[in-house]
Order: sequence, then structure tokens, then C-alpha cells
Amino acid sequence: MLQGMRDRDPVQWDRFVLLFGPLVYEWCRRRRIPEHDAADIVQEVFRAVASRISSFRKERAEDTFQGWLRRITHHKVADYFRQLAKHPAAPGGSTANVQMSNIAFDVPETWDEDEAGLDQQALYRRAMELLESSFERRTWQAFWKIAVEEQPARTVAEELEMTPGAVHNARYKVLRKLREEFDELL
Repeated sequence: MLQGMRDRDPVQWDRFVLLFGPLVYEWCRRRRIPEHDAADIVQEVFRAVASRISSFRKERAEDTFQGWLRRITHHKVADYFRQLAKHPAAPGGSTANVQMSNIAFDVPETWDEDEAGLDQQALYRRAMELLESSFERRTWQAFWKIAVEEQPARTVAEELEMTPGAVHNARYKVLRKLREEFDELL
């Protein structure tokens, strides 16, 4: 997907938006940005990603695409609050307007670790949704039951009328495709 985005492949960009759009939106909403403004910030983030995608490099082990995207989002959220401070929409006349302009808009640099874990789970879920149609129904069911629901391979094999080896192979195929498609992004 990442290379497709760098090559300006519209299909890969659509998949990127489906995968990361809800997450970037959620990051904005966690900063208490109203829905309509959050949607605008998501657009600004994606515009920045489009212009800088060729510069993303994973030079150190801790460099991640998601971290890079989070930093871009952080900057766009900070821009939003700076703009809001310049032109607040405060009711109550000039006194209220002066009071609003004196409020410091603090955009935290850190991200809650619990939220990060939930974000990662949501990304994997959306990535799997994007891949599901790439597989035969039974292959997908075998993968889901053994990898996600953590059912024993023998039970899944009996239920789907497959061999345990075929169930493990289904899991392997889906996980391999997941890594191929999204490894650098997730």
C-alpha cells in the first residue's frame, strides 16, 4: 500500500483513507474538536501526507508510519487551535472575545498508551475488513475462527469440513497477505 501511495495509485489512496481516516478523525475528536472541524482537519492531514509521503522513511526501529501520521495530525490540530485563538467565535461581545483570546489552547504532545492499543486494534480490524473480499469465504472463516476467536484448529476443521492443516494454511495465507499489504503502515 505504501509504495502504491508513493506512486499516486488512486486505489491505494482510497484504501489508505478507509484504513486511517477513522483513526485520524478519532484523534481529532479526542482533542475535543467539533465533528465538522475534525472532518476538515482529517482532510488537511491527508493533504499533508500526500505531499510528504515520499519523505517517510523508517530509519530506526521506533519509526512507524502511525507515529509519523500522529505527528502530522498533532501539528494540524495545533494549527486549528492557533487559528481558533486568533478568531474565536465567542458570544457576549468584545469582553467575551478578549477573554477567549487569553485562553491558552494546550494540545498535549503525548498520547495515552491505552488509547494507542485500542487504535492499533481498530486499525487491524479495518485492515482485515479491507482484505476479507480477497479470500474465499471458507478460507476467511477458518482464519477468523483460529486467529481472532482463538478456537482450536481441530474444532474449526470439523465445523468447516476442512483438515486441521488446511485451517492452519488459511491462517497463514491471510496473515501473509495482511503483512504484505500493510506491514509498513501497521
